[in-house]
Amino acid sequence: MRLARPLGLAAARRWARAGAAGDLLVPVPASRDRVRERGYDQAALIAGVAGNQLGIPVLDDLLERSRVTVAQFDLDRVARAGNVSGAFRIRRGED
Repeated sequence: MRLARPLGLAAARRWARAGAAGDLLVPVPASRDRVRERGYDQAALIAGVAGNQLGIPVLDDLLERSRVTVAQFDLDRVARAGNVSGAFRIRRGED
């Protein structure tokens, strides 16, 4: 994705300006269908750039989807929150 670098750098600048702190970045995973269509997970790519810029590790395999959601772009703020509520969980390690 050609926009991953500029968007990741912009996110890192905003994060640094806001004085935000954290030990790691965890991108919200795209659906399997979206990743298959695009060939990449845009959130993971953007987080990778931002994490690199900020010196913060990125754990792009920590979360997984627990249910399917609809695309967020057509939803208002309240509907977006409801759409993703309970839609993600921490991925269990391989036993």
